[in-house]
Amino acid sequence: MSFFAELKRRKVIRAIVTYIIVAWLVMQVAETVFEPLGLPDWSLTLVIALALLGLPLTIVMAWAYDLTSRGFEATRPDPAAVPDNDDGTPAIAVLPFMDMSPDHDNEYFADGMTEELLNVLAKAGGIRVASRTSSFAFKGKDSDIKTVSEKLNVGYVVEGSVRKSGDRLRITAQLIETATDSHLWSETYDRDLDDIFAIQDDIAGKIGRLLRCTLSPGDMPGSSCSDCKAYDIYLRGRSFLFKGGLTDVAHAVDLFMRATEIDPGFARAWEDLAVAYAQQAIYYEGGDSEKAAADEASQKAITLAPNSGSAHAAAGVAHLASKRYDEAATEFELAIALDPTLGRA
Repeated sequence: MSFFAELKRRKVIRAIVTYIIVAWLVMQVAETVFEPLGLPDWSLTLVIALALLGLPLTIVMAWAYDLTSRGFEATRPDPAAVPDNDDGTPAIAVLPFMDMSPDHDNEYFADGMTEELLNVLAKAGGIRVASRTSSFAFKGKDSDIKTVSEKLNVGYVVEGSVRKSGDRLRITAQLIETATDSHLWSETYDRDLDDIFAIQDDIAGKIGRLLRCTLSPGDMPGSSCSDCKAYDIYLRGRSFLFKGGLTDVAHAVDLFMRATEIDPGFARAWEDLAVAYAQQAIYYEGGDSEKAAADEASQKAITLAPNSGSAHAAAGVAHLASKRYDEAATEFELAIALDPTLGRA
């Protein structure tokens, strides 16, 4: 019965009935007009044979593709077929993209791609996304899809790779259904670095459509920055910030400052600059100058993106560095109210 229901969902039965009716009409017309046209007797036999051969192809095409207003598209998976949550909401993990660059020196960029996609899907409605910590636990490990599915309790996995050489990019991405270990979608992008935002938006959008989740245009990766050079420097800074050592955080501060100099309107660079300064003040005995710089950077981020939860979270961290705990609590509450995914983090 479940197989029959899937045939109905994919409109295979309707396609078979339609095909039989059209084939019968074609044979009726052929039988009527072939003789007056003087065509040989075997012509009608050929039409019947072609009609019979076309039926299996029609079934396969109906199973695999849907005819939409945009043309033929791969049939979307049924989210209810993989009940990862009690309410049937599909769950997905974004595994760290692999760095396939010639010198293997663009890991920061591959990680940044992963984080962008993870964050935008986490803010989407109608889907559960495994946390960054859980997904990055598989970084560098040769784990099969079944293992990832069982450990993270997800029905879908996104994986990919990045090859960056100068300003040229080759990015591959694919969406896998864990229950069948089958590729629902995959694509390779050969573009310039200037196209990075369009690539990220395209990947997020196609995955969102396949899983029928709601993506907000304001949360799409391409809405975050207007300069690809600033974005590249920002991702380098993020890689140092996650390492967390004294020298690493100092490098992160320098890189975030460079990113804001190139693109003064890049709110997220200001956010992370505030966090980096705050880390220097909290963990590495930074002085009043670092505390003041953290406050200034966080307020700049809020000015640029007043409705950004992460901007207010950065302000909360800056207030913690200055030991203004009540103000920090207020900012954190506002951050979670604006972006509930921060609460899950």
